[in-house]
This record gives sequence, C-alpha cells and structure tokens, in this order.
Amino acid sequence: MPFYCPYCGEEALRPAGPKGGSWECDACRRGFELRFTRVVTTGGDGG
Repeated sequence: MPFYCPYCGEEALRPAGPKGGSWECDACRRGFELRFTRVVTTGGDGG
C-alpha cells in the first residue's frame, strides 16, 4: 500500500480496479499502479 500519491503528495488514496496494485487519489483524481519487478542483487544488474 502506498502512503501518498506520487503526483500530488496527498494521502487520500483508495484501491481501484479488480486486481491488486491499482490506486486512485481522491485529491488530484489520478490513477496509478504499483508493481514488484524483481529483487536487485549485488551489482544492480537484476540478474
């Protein structure tokens, strides 16, 4: 769960859509998604 909107910084967020990771901001009316991509290993190459 995000703590604040990446666009306006407000904390008025709510889940959106049927899948997890989608959020809507009540303050600026923007929607965004969060997703996990990988665990970064030493060296930062992601492999």
